[in-house]
Amino acid sequence: MPKPRPRDLLLAAAGAMVPPAVLEGGLPELDLRSFPAGTEHLRLPFRGGERVEGVFVPADPGAPVVLHYLPAEGSVTYGTRHLRGHPSLWQLRDLGFASVMLDYRGVGASNGRRSPRNIPGDALAAWEVALERAGGDPRRVLVRASSLGTLAAAALFAMGRRPAGVILIAPVRAETVARNWARHYHPRTLGRLPAALMRATLSVDIVLVVAGLRVPALVYAPRSDYLLPDAERLLLEEAVAQVGGTWVPSRYGHPALVFHACTLFDAERAFYRRLFPQLPPLEERVQRTLRALPAEAEAAFAQGTEAQARLRGYCATYLLDPPQLAAALASAAPPAEAEAPLLHWVRGIPIPVLQRLPLAQLEALLVCGDGVPPPAELAQLLDYLIELRGRSRGWWTESELLALARSFGPAPRGRSWEADLLRAAGLGAALRQR
Repeated sequence: MPKPRPRDLLLAAAGAMVPPAVLEGGLPELDLRSFPAGTEHLRLPFRGGERVEGVFVPADPGAPVVLHYLPAEGSVTYGTRHLRGHPSLWQLRDLGFASVMLDYRGVGASNGRRSPRNIPGDALAAWEVALERAGGDPRRVLVRASSLGTLAAAALFAMGRRPAGVILIAPVRAETVARNWARHYHPRTLGRLPAALMRATLSVDIVLVVAGLRVPALVYAPRSDYLLPDAERLLLEEAVAQVGGTWVPSRYGHPALVFHACTLFDAERAFYRRLFPQLPPLEERVQRTLRALPAEAEAAFAQGTEAQARLRGYCATYLLDPPQLAAALASAAPPAEAEAPLLHWVRGIPIPVLQRLPLAQLEALLVCGDGVPPPAELAQLLDYLIELRGRSRGWWTESELLALARSFGPAPRGRSWEADLLRAAGLGAALRQR
């Protein structure tokens, strides 16, 4: 057999060339301890022993479900690193929406082969789970997809599945994303190859699919995207307009927009509220909190009191665990600008620790001296403790925290490293009771 010529090898490789569509990413194990309360570990089997893994994040009883399709390097396992991985899961829960998020095969804790050919099957399996968790009603399922995930969503819609609404972030086209990627990253070599030699990432036409959706749609796309050049962007933008959807141009480029998609966008929040105006279920959340309070504390939150008005405000904005945490916030009444970062670090405290705290001690976590503790510093300390310790070794003991504080050296005047670390870890009296 004659030895192949270098040119033949190059052409053969290019003929099968696709961009890094499904990339290796994530962590080898899925750890639920830093996800919202009640999160369930999902394992979906496929033939040949393959499986995908992910999470179901519950919200209020009977909540609609948002199905997440992740980008190329995305993984549900990144959510185990405090709130930096997937804050959207917490934010959707606060709005009253549950979530289903699964890795593709070969990514994170999921086994099997990483391949674009597996995406339709993975997308359909995830849809079936989300549909089941929504009580079998597709009108209570929404799809949220970014970058590669928009092709997973398009593959699902091409199979005739129709959710209540669709959010597409940094969409790409299967027919041209390989060529566009090559032109951007290898303009002098692969970027010059003819289109016939560039294999499509996936056999789905997102423009055609979107034009036939007939469901509410919201699309975030960069004003300039090397993976979706202007001519292609206009095709998709026109398809979105045909179905009455909303196109939101972003100042971010493709990678930056995908990165920011780990949190909810403002127009996205309005989109959810428009589709489900009855959410969140305020009265149910208020009653859930009141039932969790000791009898002696109920009078402070009686109807018509300022404390209950503040409680209702927090319940309308957040779904907090344990539920008495909302009452502690209503008593502490932190300034509005401190509210979000304060909850960021409180939610990093293990829920069993918070559950053991009486209401007065929960409130003490949220105030410091005459006012609110510096939330940015506390959040940084909490992140530092998590990174330094690692989830596999469990949580810090008080003696370990004090020893760590001494290693920091002299504290600034009027400050105490010991107090800062104890408060940032949310321990104090809770650990002394162990």
